[in-house]
Amino acid sequence: MAFDVQTLWNEAFQLILKENLYDSQINTWFRPITPVALQGDELILGVSREFVLNHLKKNNNNYKSLIQRVVKEVSGVDYSIQFTLISDRPGDPIPVDSTAETVYHLNPKYTFDSFVVGQSNQFAHAASLAVAENPKEAHANPLFIYGGVGLGKTHLMHAIGHFMHRNDPTKRILYVTSEQFTNEFIASIQTNRNEEFRRKYRSQDLLLIDDIQFIADKESTMDEFFHTFNELHGRDKQIVLTSDKPPKDIQKLEQRLISRFAWGLVVDIQAPDLETRIAILRNKAQSDGFDVPDEVINYIATHVKSNIRELEGALSRVTAYSKLTTGVITEETAAYVLKDIYENNKPTQITVSHIKEIVAENYNITVEQMDSKKRSRPLAYPRQIAMYLTREMTELSLPKIGQEFGGRDHSTVIHACDKIRSDIEKDTELAVEIEFLQEKIRGN
Repeated sequence: MAFDVQTLWNEAFQLILKENLYDSQINTWFRPITPVALQGDELILGVSREFVLNHLKKNNNNYKSLIQRVVKEVSGVDYSIQFTLISDRPGDPIPVDSTAETVYHLNPKYTFDSFVVGQSNQFAHAASLAVAENPKEAHANPLFIYGGVGLGKTHLMHAIGHFMHRNDPTKRILYVTSEQFTNEFIASIQTNRNEEFRRKYRSQDLLLIDDIQFIADKESTMDEFFHTFNELHGRDKQIVLTSDKPPKDIQKLEQRLISRFAWGLVVDIQAPDLETRIAILRNKAQSDGFDVPDEVINYIATHVKSNIRELEGALSRVTAYSKLTTGVITEETAAYVLKDIYENNKPTQITVSHIKEIVAENYNITVEQMDSKKRSRPLAYPRQIAMYLTREMTELSLPKIGQEFGGRDHSTVIHACDKIRSDIEKDTELAVEIEFLQEKIRGN
């Protein structure tokens, strides 16, 4: 019987649902899959999240083996299962070479003039400006900027690119994310265009790569970037990288890359203080052409503290609401529009009951079942995970944790923590699931 790719996947997925899997496993690893194509003896499946892709592509991955088995049961064909990011489908080729342009992918809004400098980012700004003005004299190659999401790292990268291009339009400048670098590298191998890929990246005068931490644990990509880095650095071409953490804290990043990332200058960006947040909002209001009263600016700056992206987004929500209703921007309007934001920004109190509720919901059991004396695996394993998370995320003693889980003794808690810790080291899917639970417990 001939199958189209959608029908094949639909029937295979129904068999997966009959397997002895937790709902969390189904929702994390299988529901996000989209059938892409049948090409010869290959079934190409797409996912939109990179961490799902990375785990499913591992040769020793049990989920990949399960998919291969159920697909064969449905079709009678032993298809080779290939995974790809949805944006990297056949028919949507990634451009590998484009020698006609000298500047790629710079956002015209991200310049030094539009960057608001404050105590939280002044060193990063000064370093970026020095690199843009005179790379050789700055002694910052590479320039490595790290910090949380939405704090201005990408803005500074683009600003460096714009400044250098304005001073010398012949400079070859390229901005990409590490995901784009990885996808282009893979595409170049698949299409036998590796030399074109290398020529593109190694011919730049300024290479800007955002979120470089995502190349960690990708051995071939790390190796390719290592040689690209050496080629550019050896010819005194400027490299600028960003990450959510300093080089030494990026897990599974090769030591030789950690060493090279620290050759130049490593700078961080912190969350903006109140004065900087106010300045950012005033700059945003002026840029958008809105006359926003000081009390509204101060109200937003006081309640939205996480990052610049959310700060500017909050102002946009307030001005859009006012424009569509009364046309008047007031503090009362801001309070109404943003009540969900500043309530969500209140830190979640991490308690045992909160941890138990999150874990129980994730594994489709009740808190009462978790506290019960029953030892069946569908109950015991989530209970052990909850004990482990309580030990990791609270200051409670072992005896106290035992009491909170149905009056168990401290040796049971020790066994649970040791078991989960050992399982995490051996099972990457579990490690990702534990990280997901921790983020959910923290309210992120």
